[in-house]
Amino acid sequence: MADLAWYRAWLADAPVRVLDTVTLDGQGRPTNWFYTSSKTGKVATKDAHQLTWPKIGRRFAKFALASQENTGRRVAVLLRHDGARAILGEQELAAVARADDQTRATMLEGVGGVQVYLGDGDDYWCRCEAVDKVDGESKTTAGLGASPSPLASHVDDALGKYTRSLRLKAKEPCVEARFVADAHGQFWLSDVQRAGWSGPTQPVQKKRPSQQKSRPKTGGQKLRPLSEKAAKRRKKKDIPVESSRPIFDVHDAARQQAISASSP
Repeated sequence: MADLAWYRAWLADAPVRVLDTVTLDGQGRPTNWFYTSSKTGKVATKDAHQLTWPKIGRRFAKFALASQENTGRRVAVLLRHDGARAILGEQELAAVARADDQTRATMLEGVGGVQVYLGDGDDYWCRCEAVDKVDGESKTTAGLGASPSPLASHVDDALGKYTRSLRLKAKEPCVEARFVADAHGQFWLSDVQRAGWSGPTQPVQKKRPSQQKSRPKTGGQKLRPLSEKAAKRRKKKDIPVESSRPIFDVHDAARQQAISASSP
């Protein structure tokens, strides 16, 4: 996830499937574990006593290795604070799980979370933006990786539905979500982040100068568009999901130490 501290405050009970994702503190200790409830189909969280590395290792391996296509036996993805991602194999994750606290903290330096692995194909993305106010109507756009080809209608509808629910749950004017499809055609949320809002699509009545200085309201109130200068700054900062997918770089410190630790 792009902003682990942000989404962990509201993601629970969101009506989407989410890949098992565990947030970590600065020492590599689990703090939250999000997963998809088989009873409700919504995002749920594990109890505190289940936040252990041995349980994380077993759960991730069981889920990831259920696919016969996973010949490389990849089981987890490290979510780094710098936005990069690093894939861990079965032995590497097992080594992280059985390491002592000090060694694990070194292995996971710069890592804010770990997510179960589900294939390395193209990612679906969807952007949902409020038309006029946070809890009002919205518009969505979606795609597959950087492909310009339109999605099938049922895929577009499903991604739009999931992303709309995330935007309302997060109470944000605009969010971008990333999904991975499994072999059964089910979509799993792998990332969600806030995005710059360009303002209402309908003309807004001009306000007196004294009112324009007040802070914009949310939660059902009218939202004001960004000023022209602010919009330009945000436009430079906000990069479309399809062209800024996290790079699955190798987390060298974790890989090398994990391999060494797992060697006889």
